[in-house]
Amino acid sequence: WGWWIAWAPFVGTFLARISRGRTIANVIAYSLTVPFFYALVWFCTFGAAAIRMHRRAEFLEKTFGDQFLAANQDFRPKGAGKCFDVPGSLPAPHDATFSKYETNTYLSPVCLFSSSDDSGYWFDLMYQFYGMGPFLSGVSILVIVLFFVTSSDSGSLVVDLIAANGREAHVVQRIFWAVSEGAVAVALLQAGGSQSLKASAGDLNRSGPAVHGDLDVHVHSDLARAEDRPGPHGAAREPRGLGAAALRGHLRDLRDGALVRPSGFPESGAVVGFLLGIFAPPLLLYKSALGLAEKQAAGGGANMALPSSKLQDLFLVVASGLLYLAFWVLQILALARVNRGLSGIGWAAFVAFASIVAVVRHSIRLSYRIEGSGMEDFFVCLFFFPQALAQMAKQVTSEIQPAATLKAESPGNAKVDISL
Repeated sequence: WGWWIAWAPFVGTFLARISRGRTIANVIAYSLTVPFFYALVWFCTFGAAAIRMHRRAEFLEKTFGDQFLAANQDFRPKGAGKCFDVPGSLPAPHDATFSKYETNTYLSPVCLFSSSDDSGYWFDLMYQFYGMGPFLSGVSILVIVLFFVTSSDSGSLVVDLIAANGREAHVVQRIFWAVSEGAVAVALLQAGGSQSLKASAGDLNRSGPAVHGDLDVHVHSDLARAEDRPGPHGAAREPRGLGAAALRGHLRDLRDGALVRPSGFPESGAVVGFLLGIFAPPLLLYKSALGLAEKQAAGGGANMALPSSKLQDLFLVVASGLLYLAFWVLQILALARVNRGLSGIGWAAFVAFASIVAVVRHSIRLSYRIEGSGMEDFFVCLFFFPQALAQMAKQVTSEIQPAATLKAESPGNAKVDISL
C-alpha cells in the first residue's frame, strides 16, 4: 500500500493534466474504468497462461524426470527453472494411467518458474508460443523500451509542472528534467545495479504515508472549492443529433430489399461505401479524417479540437492499412499451416485496426454532437467496421439540416409548433 500512496500524487497530477477540459464522467470512464478492465483482461489472460505452463512443466518433471528436458536451453539464464518439450502422447505405462491426456504440442517448451529468475518469467511464457519465442521476445523488449520512454516523458511532465507551480513552462525546462532523471537512474545502476533501485523504491514507500497525509488536506479543500465554483458544464445539455447515416444500414438494407420490399434497395452510394469499407478501408478512413480536419479548421460544431495535419492523417491511414493487410495475410498463412500462431497475431492486428477507426469515429461523433460513447465506437468498429467507415465518410461530406418548423393556429387561437 505504501507504493500506491507514494505514487498517488504523481499519477494524480498526470491524470489531472491530461484530463484538462474533460468532464468528471470522461475521466472516470476513460482514465479509470477502461484501463482497469483492460488490465483485468491482460492479467487474467497471461497470468492464467503462465500458471498453466508452470503446472504442465511441473507434471512432466514429477512424472518423467528429465526425459522430456528441452535440448536447447541457451536462452535460459543461470538459476532459471528447467524447460520441457511437450509430448504429443505419453509413453507406456503412463499412457494407461493418464488415459485422458490431451495437449497442444504447439505450446512448447513449457518452463518451471524459479524465484532466482523472476525477471525472466515473461520471456519463459513467450518462448512456448508456436515456436515464435525470439520474435515475441523482441516485440516485448521493444514495447518495454516504449513503456520506459513514455513513462520518463510523463514523469518529466509532472516534475516540470510542479517546478513551474502548475504553469506550462518552456520545453527546455522539461528536457532538463528528463535528462536529470535519466542521469540519476544511470548513476544508481552503475553504483549498485538492481539492488540500488530496490533500495530507492523502499525509501519511496516509507515516505508515502507522510505525503498522503499532506495530500488529503489539500485535496479535500480543493474539491470543496471546485464544487462551489460554477463551470462551463453546469448549463443544461444541448440536444444531439443522430448523424447523417444510420449505422444499421447496408447489409440489413440489402436483405430487406431483396426479401421484403423490392423497391427499397439502398442507395448505390451506400453499397459502394460498404464495399470500399471491406476491400479498401484506408480510403474511407482518409476521406473521413480529411473531412473532420476541414470541419475542425473551419471551427464549426462543438467540442472542436485542433485540426490534424495531412501528414498525421496519412500516417494514421497507412498504419491502419498495414494492420488490416497484416490481418488477412497472417490469417491466410495460418490457414496454409505455415504457423498456427500467426492467427493470433493477425487478430491482434485487426483489433489495433479497429481501435484506430474507433478513434476517428469518436472524434467525428464529438465534433457533430452525435449521441454515443467511446465504448460503443470501439465495438461498432470491431464488429461492423465496413458500415462504420461508410457512415463516417458520409457524415463528413453532408451537413445535417435542422428540422423545419411550421406554426399553425389551433381552434383556440393557440399557436402549435409542428416539426417536419
